[in-house]
Amino acid sequence: GSAQQARFTLTYLEPEAVEGIRLFACIHHTPELVWRPEYLGHQNAATAISHLTIAIDDPIAAASAYGRVTGTTPVARPGGMDVPGPRATIRLITLAQAAMDYAGDPILDCKPPVPIGFGFKVSDRRATKAALDANGVPFRTLENGGIRVASAYACGVALDFA
Repeated sequence: GSAQQARFTLTYLEPEAVEGIRLFACIHHTPELVWRPEYLGHQNAATAISHLTIAIDDPIAAASAYGRVTGTTPVARPGGMDVPGPRATIRLITLAQAAMDYAGDPILDCKPPVPIGFGFKVSDRRATKAALDANGVPFRTLENGGIRVASAYACGVALDFA
C-alpha cells in the first residue's frame, strides 16, 4: 500500500503552569495510523497507563495547579495528593513518602520535583513477570501484589505493573 503520514498537533503549557513536569496536549488527526491493533499488544500484558507519580516538595499546593489544568478535583492520598485525569491519575507525593515507597531507588537522588514512576494496568501479572524474566529485567513484587521495576532498569523512571 501507499505510505501515509501520521499527523498530530501538540500544544504545550507554559513551564510554570505546573511544577515538576512539562505538560502538553496532543490531538491525533490520524489515529487510525497510530493506534493500530497490532501495535497495542505487548508481551508484558500492559493495557493502559494508570498513573504518573511525581515526588514534590508541596503536593497540596501543586495539586491545585494540576487540578486547574486537568479540570478535576484533587483527592488526598497517603503522603500526597491524586489528581484524576480522563485516563490516568497524576500522583503527587512528598519527598518523605517517595523515600518510603521507592527506598533504594536511584531516582531518589534527583532534585525534586521529579517524575519518579509510571504505573501500568496489566491483564495478567504472570505474563508481566514472564516477560520481564525473559528479557532479564529485575523486578520485585510489592505488598499489594503489584510488580515494580526500579528506575535503574527502566531508563530512569520506576515502572509499576498492577
